[in-house]
Amino acid sequence: MHEDVKVSTDGVVARLLNRLNSSNGDITVHIREWTSKVTLDIIGRIGFGHNFDYGESADAQKITHAWDQSVSLGMTRARRIAPTILRTFPILISLPIPAIQAQGAIKLTVKELAEELYVKASANPELNKGRDLLSTLSE
Repeated sequence: MHEDVKVSTDGVVARLLNRLNSSNGDITVHIREWTSKVTLDIIGRIGFGHNFDYGESADAQKITHAWDQSVSLGMTRARRIAPTILRTFPILISLPIPAIQAQGAIKLTVKELAEELYVKASANPELNKGRDLLSTLSE
């Protein structure tokens, strides 16, 4: 796994350095954004043999955007009890509430990605055999 972590971190560091060098002056860097990119990339590589292109792929952008929306809504008391209410009354999921929509977007993106990875792994089981957690567990 060391190589996958190194590839991900080296790639994000190179992109960050390029951005800093091209700024021609002062620049504000949001470290959470960059650490989120590398974390998602590492999870994709190690867990599923999937490349999120250092947080730049379409899948990564969808997940990151939905996650940011969800986090920005805050942790109010209502937000903390919402999952319990939604499990009890699943019909509420269809309501146009931003917190529900953000969670739904994350779930939909992850589901689509999981189906794609499953189809790819089923078509060629030797492709990532033993190179990621998912293929190692399925042996």
